[in-house]
Amino acid sequence: MKNLKRILAKTIIFILIFNVPLTVFADKNGKGEEALIEDKIQNELPSANNKEPDSKENQEDKSILTEKIDLVDLTFTVNGKSYYSKQAKKELDTPPFVEKGSTMVPFRIILEELGYQIEWNGKEKSIKATNGASEIKLQINSKTAWVNDQKREMTSPPKVVGKSTVVPLRFIAENSGAEVKWDGKSKTIYITKNGEYNTGKALFYEKKFLKLNTYACKVYIYDGEQIKTITLEDKEIINWFSFKGKVLVTMFDKSTNKNNFMLFKDDRFKMLIEDFDIKETLEYNDNLIINGLDRSQKFNKLYRFDGNELILLSDDFYVGKHILFKDKLVINKYDNLRNYTLLAYGKDSWEPGILTNGFIIKDWVDYEGVLYMTGAFQETTRKPFATYNGNSVTKESYNLLAYNLDIDINNIAIHNGKLYGVVQDLNEKVLMTIEKDAIKYVTFPYEGSVLKYIVNKIKAYNNKLYVGTTSAKVQKGTFWMTIPDDVMPSALIELQEETSETYLVKRFVDEYLLSDLLLENKKLIALGKGKTKVGKISRYDDPAMYVYDGSSLTKTMDILSIISMLSIGEKTFFHVKDVDRITNKSRNTMLLYAQNVVKNLVLGMETKKWSEVSGNVVFAGYEDDIKRNKLYSYGTGFNELMDHFEIRFWGKIEDKLFVSGYNPDRKGYSLFKFIDDKKIELKEEIEVIDMLKSKGQFYFIHAYERNSKSKLFGKKVLFIYDDLKNEFIEMKTDIEITKMIYIE
Repeated sequence: MKNLKRILAKTIIFILIFNVPLTVFADKNGKGEEALIEDKIQNELPSANNKEPDSKENQEDKSILTEKIDLVDLTFTVNGKSYYSKQAKKELDTPPFVEKGSTMVPFRIILEELGYQIEWNGKEKSIKATNGASEIKLQINSKTAWVNDQKREMTSPPKVVGKSTVVPLRFIAENSGAEVKWDGKSKTIYITKNGEYNTGKALFYEKKFLKLNTYACKVYIYDGEQIKTITLEDKEIINWFSFKGKVLVTMFDKSTNKNNFMLFKDDRFKMLIEDFDIKETLEYNDNLIINGLDRSQKFNKLYRFDGNELILLSDDFYVGKHILFKDKLVINKYDNLRNYTLLAYGKDSWEPGILTNGFIIKDWVDYEGVLYMTGAFQETTRKPFATYNGNSVTKESYNLLAYNLDIDINNIAIHNGKLYGVVQDLNEKVLMTIEKDAIKYVTFPYEGSVLKYIVNKIKAYNNKLYVGTTSAKVQKGTFWMTIPDDVMPSALIELQEETSETYLVKRFVDEYLLSDLLLENKKLIALGKGKTKVGKISRYDDPAMYVYDGSSLTKTMDILSIISMLSIGEKTFFHVKDVDRITNKSRNTMLLYAQNVVKNLVLGMETKKWSEVSGNVVFAGYEDDIKRNKLYSYGTGFNELMDHFEIRFWGKIEDKLFVSGYNPDRKGYSLFKFIDDKKIELKEEIEVIDMLKSKGQFYFIHAYERNSKSKLFGKKVLFIYDDLKNEFIEMKTDIEITKMIYIE
């Protein structure tokens, strides 16, 4: 019976302690540390009699999930030879003991568990402990210690007992960077590496594989003070998102085979909608719009969440295409009666306006403050072309320009107040002007007749219209005859209207078959192939890129395609596929355009990652000729940062770039930070899986421990990273995080 009472007492104290974070304080009143900590416990713990009973809501939550506190890294008991490291039971050579009011604890064991490396100098009878960011030096039988070269005094000197060196518990608490809690009644010491950090609140979802497609799923909650663990019994989180300090979750319940829509609030999951599959979410008008299928009623429903309540907008609403335009939300609605409606929401009401019935959006583009939409009608095969000006949510703001127009939505342009488009006319693409009452060919006078161009691309630039022509036709009576290519070859033409019916045409780049026409960094970029002649045979097979800044035209040969572009200031970087004229093979190349000149940065490199950092570009890729991964930067000059570096993580977070990777030459891992075009190594032997920005200077990092000498080698670890102090605080080890989300 006595043993049973002792066990119950220990259990109650353990639960109470871990509901309130406690800190060991220095002795200012002459008391031993056990008494000081016990006083703090008595002053801070709430009375068990004052605890409010669980509400019905909370009881329902507990029936959904099982909650427990999981914070302790190390647990020691005075005079006990066993201790716990996480959940693992281990043995001590020398147990903790109390001597002259001080609790003496094994120095080496505790600090090694906390990640320190210990060196013993037998001649000097001294100990040095280091963990990369901290160094502690002790002298046996001396009360003076040195922590990071600063002198510290201990209440009792370290001494050797058996095979161990013991030191006062208070010294560990104040100088190891860990949080130490003392339970005076059960004589138990709890040590954790998690202290209090002003990170704000974050959730971490762990889905750990067990066997036969079964998983152990948990949610870890860290609020800057402690970690709480929620164990999900037969449940899995499908997705989640944060909104106004709340987390909305889709959770799959294996026992019912249902997806449940839940709200995470006050560290609990509250059921919002049972058996609900989310199809679409978007933020609008300071609310989160949620569309999904209510499987119990077999209806698609539309809700809004304002941060506190979930409010039904419509119980029969399947969201098709949706567009945020100006301050309006344009949505295609589909209902159970198989009707399509084009709606618009305004910010002054949650009652939508009907723009038109029976219109189905296929594609759209926001061009010069007007929304252009291609689509289909509900009851015909015609292809409507319409606009929406965003001035209201009524049909007056909607305009059907054409009932049946096969137009390329990405090939429209406004020039001199007119809308121009590339339209499929029979089997040809032609240039047309488009108005509500008239759609006309753009034609030109030619040898007493009229001419029209067959085109593929158009762009408006600097008050002129640029058109890529593939051929031209002249009207002969009621027929259109093709003009031979040697008479009028393909070209990039510059079009400027002189009157409402007459156009001035300049062959801007002649004998050039355009494949793409782009606008980038206030420059017009043309990609295509020039014309070559061999004897009497002419072909468009000479690849070239042109960059036009409004005054100068810069030509670059051998460019087959543009993979991506990045502009910083007046510079534009191109990742292209080009042709090596020596080998006649294609290759990846990095180019730079600046001051009307295009030059090579890296030949034969496939750029895999790049980011702008403080006006510089940092980029990484694989160089095929030397079979190596490289890391470069370009600011005022070109820098090779890493000769052989395989990227494992690349994250641009606010104004900083974090890069983690592996160097096969030294067989080591590193994590770097870039603030400008220089790299700063933050930590060696870490392979980052994911990073999450939290409050202030703090980040959460989920990573592999790659130090082969570490006890955590090969395990996944969750860290807090302090960017000001460049400190990594280990939160939890051997954790399989699949999702991280910051709340507030």
